[in-house]
Amino acid sequence: MTKDINKTSKFIEAVYQIFESIDKSLPDCDVKAVIAGGVATHIYTNMRVSDDIDVVFSHRILVPQDLIVHYKDENNTDKTVYFDYNYNDSYALMHPDYMDNAVKINWNKSNNIKLYALSPVDLVISKLLRYIETDQADIRKLCELALFSSEELEQKINEALDYYIGNITFLKHNIDDTLALKKEFEEKEWKNNRHKGTNFGL
Repeated sequence: MTKDINKTSKFIEAVYQIFESIDKSLPDCDVKAVIAGGVATHIYTNMRVSDDIDVVFSHRILVPQDLIVHYKDENNTDKTVYFDYNYNDSYALMHPDYMDNAVKINWNKSNNIKLYALSPVDLVISKLLRYIETDQADIRKLCELALFSSEELEQKINEALDYYIGNITFLKHNIDDTLALKKEFEEKEWKNNRHKGTNFGL
């Protein structure tokens, strides 16, 4: 199981500012916010930043309009991140328990919102339907980091498919490619570990 997340970067601090604005607009309550997309990918991989925030809330809430933050990254380059009001998890392949399996983000500037990120395996699954170039790059990096096994990924994909309605022809192709990729990384890791063990024995 992935441990609670302690993440900081100029980009993540800007993301936190967005959620702080949402938090301040709410009455006393307890709302779970699960981050998906490029922000969640950055949290686990530190590979790239996104200019929008994809999130699902546990409750129906009124999100303030025009949530946008301008910031400077670690290279002092001007960047912008904004809240994506159009994100909808109904348009992605999602595991039915993704809310329960989300990983807590340790963020202490909230009275009402508890921040979480999609678990690494659920994040990969969420990218299988669209599967554009950035999704494929994100999937590749998440699979490479050994945050889950190919067996877990395959099982959760099959469970997610039970809740999907639509043509799965292209989706099946994306799934097969992703499972093959994950198994390829596992095989490389096994060979590397075996090689290290042989060297250690010598």
